[in-house]
Amino acid sequence: MWWETLVHVCQRWRKIIFASPRHLDLHVTCSGTTQTRTSLDIWPPFPIKIAWYQPRICESDKEYENIIAALEHHDRIDEILFSSVTRSTLKRFVTAMQEPLVALTNLRIESSILEWRGIVLPEAFFSVSAPSLRSFSSSGISFPSFPSFITSARDLVDLHLEYIPTSECTAPEVIVASLTALPNLKQLSIGFDYDPQHRPILGNPPPPSRAVFPALTFFSFDGINKYLEDLVARIDTPLLNKLHLTFRDPIRHTYQLYQFSARTESVKLFTRAHVVFYGPSRKIILEGPNFDLEVYCSEFAASMMWRVHRRFSSLIACVERLDVRSTHSTLAIPGDLTPAQLLELFRQFSAVQSLYVSANMNRLVVSALNKSTGDMAKKVLPALREVFLERLEPSGSLWEGIQQFVTARQHSDHPVAIDIQSWGDIYNIESDGYASEDGSSIEDEDVDGSEPDDDEPYHNSPGESALNN
Repeated sequence: MWWETLVHVCQRWRKIIFASPRHLDLHVTCSGTTQTRTSLDIWPPFPIKIAWYQPRICESDKEYENIIAALEHHDRIDEILFSSVTRSTLKRFVTAMQEPLVALTNLRIESSILEWRGIVLPEAFFSVSAPSLRSFSSSGISFPSFPSFITSARDLVDLHLEYIPTSECTAPEVIVASLTALPNLKQLSIGFDYDPQHRPILGNPPPPSRAVFPALTFFSFDGINKYLEDLVARIDTPLLNKLHLTFRDPIRHTYQLYQFSARTESVKLFTRAHVVFYGPSRKIILEGPNFDLEVYCSEFAASMMWRVHRRFSSLIACVERLDVRSTHSTLAIPGDLTPAQLLELFRQFSAVQSLYVSANMNRLVVSALNKSTGDMAKKVLPALREVFLERLEPSGSLWEGIQQFVTARQHSDHPVAIDIQSWGDIYNIESDGYASEDGSSIEDEDVDGSEPDDDEPYHNSPGESALNN
């Protein structure tokens, strides 16, 4: 506790600190090693933070007793963190949580790595009451249904459910029905611990009317494509301004996702795009005036990410800046990425005027650009006016290659200027992106040879006209 040393400096400091407990956010922290019954008697009745983190297989009874002693002060507990918790540990703690936790605002439960199949929330948790709860997050925990301490928390703002075991996950309609009781929910994350042998439960056909989440501004999903389609078909989020999606399986369905975006008022035309390559995965970030879309595709989904590009082509038609980079630590070109694939990517961005390239992508991008001259200049980056290359030496074969591109574009009446950037000048976003695909060119047919989406054709839908207005 940061304030504990200060209150022992002198009596004046002690009075000042104790006189402003709320302004200074004073808490008493109780962990497994805290002598709880003694320490809570020493200090004024400040709010209590409980933090349990015991990665060991065997914990002492004394450590359990310290946490349970803190849980007995149910009217003072402000925050609870159960980290690296096992089934048996969680059951022991929940028996001490049956009195209403009237002051609890933040609860996080993380399963232990020893529970590699995850944990089903103990039945006793469903009778826990936390009317003031504002944030709940879990990792490796499954819910047969939503506990009442979540659905009854009218002030809940943040809800993050991560690494839900796919063998025990909740059906989409159950999630939607439960969350409709949370009118103030602003941030929602739903993620599954992907296991190809256990597919998440899919729901019944969506009802004719959708649930509205009136305050939601951030939504993150990590899982399989069809589950997301089922989920977004059931909801409207009029204030949403950030959408983060991670696909763990091939992207075969995007119609409901597109319609969901069409119903979101803040979704307008994007003006900047980032495409990041790393290993067998890919991330694309689209930025607009009032909305950001981030799509990450794992190695199972990267080869079909072009479906997302094509479905949202009307939204990226006005992108003027495109950033292309790889998170490879060396300057080597990603071996599973080809110039043909980059050309197909560039074709999606017809309005791009500025292209920014990281140093480890220079050679591959220059090779692709040299294939976009002549008649191809009308189809690939026709509006391109400047290319920013990071740390490119003004000599050698790579420099000659970019000069050939400049000359060819001038001859085709599509002049381009080249600007060499120093290290770190180009990018200001975090380097946690991913990307790449399997090396085959993507033209007018599916990578796997299959037909287009089996849910809807690609002609303009009613939502598309709404997006362009």
